[in-house]
Amino acid sequence: MIAPDAEGEWSFWFPWPERIALVTNVTEAADRIECVLAEVDR
Repeated sequence: MIAPDAEGEWSFWFPWPERIALVTNVTEAADRIECVLAEVDR
């Protein structure tokens, strides 16, 4: 999901209330999502 945080900065968010990364940092977002999916796949 993409939504603004409390300061108005747009970010990618997990379904639970935790920011993944700012929308300007797609590489960081992809890396974090990949790590979460790898843990789920264990």
